Amino acid sequence: MKDESKTKRQLIQELAAVRQIVQEFAGSGGDATLLPETVYARVLKVSDEWFRTLVEHAPFGLSIMNEGKSFEYVNPQFIEMFGYTLEDIPDKDMWFLRAYPDEEYREMVKGIWDEDTRRASDAKDVFTRTFRVTTKRGDAKAIRFKKVQLPEGKQFYWYDDITAKLEAEEALRQSEARYRTVFENTGTATVMVEKDSIISMVNTEFENLSGYRKEEIAGKVSWEVFVDDEDRGRMAEYHRKRREGSGGVPREYEFRFVTREGEV
Repeated sequence: MKDESKTKRQLIQELAAVRQIVQEFAGSGGDATLLPETVYARVLKVSDEWFRTLVEHAPFGLSIMNEGKSFEYVNPQFIEMFGYTLEDIPDKDMWFLRAYPDEEYREMVKGIWDEDTRRASDAKDVFTRTFRVTTKRGDAKAIRFKKVQLPEGKQFYWYDDITAKLEAEEALRQSEARYRTVFENTGTATVMVEKDSIISMVNTEFENLSGYRKEEIAGKVSWEVFVDDEDRGRMAEYHRKRREGSGGVPREYEFRFVTREGEV
């Protein structure tokens, strides 16, 4: 009875540790440094019932594929993410047909996974890939995969839907590109100045006016370099007030500009 009680305590402690790992993994937005095989290896130390409880409540997709390339398990988040059940994708071949309906893209993905499998030497090998997956509903999602080669030929997969993240990054890139286009084509010398007075962006008109190349200015030079001594104090005061938002700065004003050659 004493040994039995001790084993139970150990299992409870192990389950608590595993739950902590998953919480930390989920809390990082699905992009944690903890690797899936770590979670899997520790889960194997607890009962099958506890394992299922754990993975079924995981906030990311999980699946296990056996040596025969048939899916043994997919968790609820996998089904929610893709819409596919084990009946829809009983094996790897059917998964590839449904997830990658475009034949050329499907063959490319297969080739990459096959190469990763050949390179895997033991259960510690983890491969991370991002592919476009077609769901049962017909929409395409960008999925980050982590694949772990397990003993006995099994494979453990972790799935993270990063569609929204990639779309946001692309929208930001497009916004920045539009901003740079407007900035570059204002028709007048224009710069962007940071809080510390360093110029962070310069357009071509400013290059022409100052005599400096963009790479000589951006991130390296203060705007004060281009202001004549007699105007520098007034300009510095304008800069301070503008940063503090205290007002009192005219919308338009003049100052004497100093070029690379020292001309005013």
